[in-house]
Amino acid sequence: MPTLDSPLPSLNMRFISATYRAALSSLQRTHNIVPLFSCRVHKFNKHNKLAARCVLVTDSLLYKLDDVTFKPLKKPTEITEIGAIRIMSSDAQLVVISVPRAKNDLVVGLVGQDDLVGELVGVLTNRYTALTNASLPVEVESGVSTRCTLGGRARALQLPASVEPAGGTPFTHQHNVITYHPHSATA
Repeated sequence: MPTLDSPLPSLNMRFISATYRAALSSLQRTHNIVPLFSCRVHKFNKHNKLAARCVLVTDSLLYKLDDVTFKPLKKPTEITEIGAIRIMSSDAQLVVISVPRAKNDLVVGLVGQDDLVGELVGVLTNRYTALTNASLPVEVESGVSTRCTLGGRARALQLPASVEPAGGTPFTHQHNVITYHPHSATA
């Protein structure tokens, strides 16, 4: 059984890092992209399913990547197709990237101890402005709820009423209300 002093965790991190670098290098060669930001996320989709993913922002595209192989999933979204970004004013790392043409927003909780929301918003707004010569609307919700569109249906997105212990699932849903549990998303 490995102990805390065991090299096993660092070997696993090196393997993950090598896999990520290889996948990113392959994407750069085949799609001629410039990576600007990436992080692990918990994604909630129109089928009320939670999935661990990675988000990669390049000079012109937004990719969703498999969180193990780091291979692109489906077709990337052009940054110019983003209609707005919605974030919570609290420390919950919840981001809604609105894509009106697709009628399907990207609803993600950023994973990790570092607050990466500002960096993600900064990179997306900077690239959107550079590509369109217009400002990307950023809506900062001061309460505990916001909205999103999933599968063409308007949904409410909220934080839990009270602080919950870590563990459990990052997203739960009931009818048209999705609840994001930020303390469950940090692991």
